[in-house]
Amino acid sequence: MIEREYVITLEPRGKGRPVFTRATGSARTPETTRAWEHEAAHQLRERHATWATQEALDTRAPMWEVEVRAYHRRPKTRPAHYSKAAWADTLSRLHATSRHDLDNVVKITLDAMQIGGVIANDRCIVSIIAGSYYILPGEEARVEVTMREVTP
Repeated sequence: MIEREYVITLEPRGKGRPVFTRATGSARTPETTRAWEHEAAHQLRERHATWATQEALDTRAPMWEVEVRAYHRRPKTRPAHYSKAAWADTLSRLHATSRHDLDNVVKITLDAMQIGGVIANDRCIVSIIAGSYYILPGEEARVEVTMREVTP
């Protein structure tokens, strides 16, 4: 079974909603989303190149299980659902609920993986595990991705 791990050293963000143009009837991706996707794709492409040289890639489109973990910076104000004691404990890994919607973080990450050539198409993803957390002191905001090949 093949397992690969990637780290995107960017602040996690959600995929932006498409912007529609009435005059042409077309939709375009917001610039902030496009910039994040392309920077993440560049980082993924660099890491993926090391695996491409180490092992022959399967010519068929394999199925993958993907685990996405988004690590956000803590906001300055405490979310209401966390007690003061829990929020004051800076060494506990807390779930991030006040940032981007997790499903949109997964979407932008999968699109970056496709742009970077890590996956041929996000249709090959058959299982997604996702989590959103606040970083601990000394850590940087990032998105970690683990891919595991699924055998039928």
